[in-house]
Amino acid sequence: MKKTFMLAVLLCLLCAIPCYAQSASISSGVTWLSANQNTDGSWGTQPDLALICSSEAVNALISFGTTSDVTSGSAWLSSQSVTSTDELSRTIISLASAGTNSSLLITALIGYRNADGGWSYNNGPISDPLDTALALQALKAANYTDTTLLGQSLNYLTSNQNTDGGWGIISGDSSNTYVTAIVLRALSAYNSVFINQNSINLAAAYLLTKQNTDGGFGSSPSNVYETSLSIMSLIESGQGSM
Repeated sequence: MKKTFMLAVLLCLLCAIPCYAQSASISSGVTWLSANQNTDGSWGTQPDLALICSSEAVNALISFGTTSDVTSGSAWLSSQSVTSTDELSRTIISLASAGTNSSLLITALIGYRNADGGWSYNNGPISDPLDTALALQALKAANYTDTTLLGQSLNYLTSNQNTDGGWGIISGDSSNTYVTAIVLRALSAYNSVFINQNSINLAAAYLLTKQNTDGGFGSSPSNVYETSLSIMSLIESGQGSM
């Protein structure tokens, strides 16, 4: 179930991952997003993916420096009943970026946290690296400051890092590019407060082994979402600059 859902999410992300391009391309992309916003403020045609697509669209519009349609998109996100760690985290990140209060969602997200410091997809007892990394990114976006809680959760990630430097969707799974890039971004976001440099270096080294001869990243052939996430996570981890 978890892996099937993630495949659907990855397909959704293809339409909303921001990239650096010529201004004309950015403008046309923003125009496309605006033209494809639903009348209720959401994005997407599949109800089960509307929240994921809408949160990514809001993030993209904010990243591109436009406020058009962000207000109605944020209002739609605020009105949704979200239950999974994935949805809570993505919604908090989008609302925080838009300057919208998400304190109730943050309380719910913290309540989902397991005793080992990690989070699971559906508030279950078995934590996984992907949802833990997403939750930590959300708490960072919301300027959450409980260092004891954050430290324990970061420790969950570093303790469950595979020997090759990466992470799988669940602990013990073979490493993959997508999850490793997301976890690396979470670790890097907190590295000024919590020193996780060894884990960061190992994760960056793993990602570099996943770069293909065409320059892209991912299990061959290269794909857009894993290349985008890998580049962003490598830059944020100190491997390069914009």
